[in-house]
Amino acid sequence: MIIRNADYADICNASLDAGVLLEVTNNTRGRGYRVRLKLAHTKQYQRLGFTGRRIAAVCWHGHRAYFDALYKRAPEALVQTAQATYRNAADFTESHDDTGYKNIGSLADPLSYRAACLCTWQD
Repeated sequence: MIIRNADYADICNASLDAGVLLEVTNNTRGRGYRVRLKLAHTKQYQRLGFTGRRIAAVCWHGHRAYFDALYKRAPEALVQTAQATYRNAADFTESHDDTGYKNIGSLADPLSYRAACLCTWQD
């Protein structure tokens, strides 16, 4: 994902608040930061693949926790992901829940992003 209109410190500290690790590069021609969320050693937000196996990725709830923490620190941040673009904190609050129902399974065996995890988040 790409994050703009936020300080590097805010981007990094939001990951500490959310409990995920972060890989940040500044290769977007000076116009933002390319960010990848990673599992912390506690594997609190571990995601499942469409087959039900554990994969080394952060689940939908972990991304949500990170975005919540980021928007508390930088309410005007612009976040571009593969699933959505959030223009500010209000836009995130309004539109983020819809991304959790996107199917990542097959037509015969559907699986939503919300359901593809091992975390203890309560929807």
